[in-house]
Amino acid sequence: METGAKGSLVDLSEYGALLDLPGPAGIGSHVGFDLHWDASSVRLQGRVVRCSPVDDMDRVAWAEPTSYHVAIDFDLEARDTVRLQDLLRRARQGMR
Repeated sequence: METGAKGSLVDLSEYGALLDLPGPAGIGSHVGFDLHWDASSVRLQGRVVRCSPVDDMDRVAWAEPTSYHVAIDFDLEARDTVRLQDLLRRARQGMR
């Protein structure tokens, strides 16, 4: 994915993420992004395992997709894994 591309986080676990990106990403390519939560941030990166156009029922079938769901498996250094686990724990606590 191009540097500085905008996207949205759809789903997140300590093993991977589902992103909504404006363009496709090749299977096996690497994607990285910064995740910010409260005063914490962590650099997440991983290998693309799936990429599919987002189904938009309101668009004409032959039109180009407006975004793609890109699933990545994380490839994180130990310190980033710990940061992500802490961030997820705090997010879960905030949902109660």
